[in-house]
Amino acid sequence: MSAENRLTLTRARDSRDRVIAALSEHFAHDALDVDEFERRITVAHTSESAEEIDALLSDLSPLTPSTTAVIPAAKVGLAVMPAERVRAEQTMLDDEGMATLYFQVNRNLVNPRITGWVDNIVDHHRTRWLCERPTGVTVAGGAARARPPG
Repeated sequence: MSAENRLTLTRARDSRDRVIAALSEHFAHDALDVDEFERRITVAHTSESAEEIDALLSDLSPLTPSTTAVIPAAKVGLAVMPAERVRAEQTMLDDEGMATLYFQVNRNLVNPRITGWVDNIVDHHRTRWLCERPTGVTVAGGAARARPPG
């Protein structure tokens, strides 16, 4: 691939990312309906020229930046710097009273004969790791031992 083609593709990719973010903002502010938003996103993904992609925003009026935004609109892009995000979260916590209303809880009743069960926060338990211990085997001190007969 020639350097000129690479540069054209890079420009198109950068333009595509910028336009998709702007279209998403317009959709979030009800400037676009669902069908028009999907049509423009499809065109953005299938176009290869940066000019075609930029033309998707030509008929949309610019959005007014919010005066109550924690992070200035000029700094919000595809990636927000972690320090700014921490500062924004701290401002939100300082300004508003918050109480946690949701706790991750699970209720799993697991037979003691099942091995391979490891509790985890997302509550995913793959059956390929689960086994059933034979009936005559007990667990003592972390190692399985055969129970003496009788």
